[in-house]
Amino acid sequence: MDELNKYLSQTEFIPDLKVDVGFIISDDFYYGDENDWTEEEWKTQRQLLEKPAVELYGRYALSKDFEGNEVQLVNYYTSVLKAIKDHNKSRKAGDSCFWLRPVVFHKAINAISFPWYDTFVEALSLLEALAKNEEGWIFEDMEQGWQVAVYAEGDKFQFIQRVWESDEPVWLASGNRAALSTMAKECIQRVRKQLALLTAQLGHDFWTQREKMN
Repeated sequence: MDELNKYLSQTEFIPDLKVDVGFIISDDFYYGDENDWTEEEWKTQRQLLEKPAVELYGRYALSKDFEGNEVQLVNYYTSVLKAIKDHNKSRKAGDSCFWLRPVVFHKAINAISFPWYDTFVEALSLLEALAKNEEGWIFEDMEQGWQVAVYAEGDKFQFIQRVWESDEPVWLASGNRAALSTMAKECIQRVRKQLALLTAQLGHDFWTQREKMN
């Protein structure tokens, strides 16, 4: 981790930095051939989904926005499963229509959205690191050249996002440690409850971890 130390003096403090889990929301469900399709088929072979009436942050509906209004999340995924059944498709936990990711963000500035994370188990690796009271480099992960690391010191978390191969920083930000740690703890509890509700209502857990291929 020594090669990342040079970035710590360059992070910009963002007072209102937030952390949450975002459910990836789509307008519609593609039901065509998944291995061979034309551009026209890709555009037209789609069934509309019941999108939740919450503000989206990019493609993400944040878990906090469903607090007390989880019925919208249930209705959205009910429409996903209906589209799957209508077109005789098969889906398993970890498939793209059930993806969720941790998001570290400030809506007016930037975000770290972990494009290689797709399940709650993966999101927990970051959230649990933020929730713990540890010092120094508390988190690091890398995939396909993208690297994210978090350094804890004093009253700050410092977030380093860079392109590993070129050593190019993408976003260097810091935020209030106590506030972000509290958000992470609350997020873990909130999403666990939401996924338990979804599983109870829809009969299967598509979100916590990937199902292995048979």
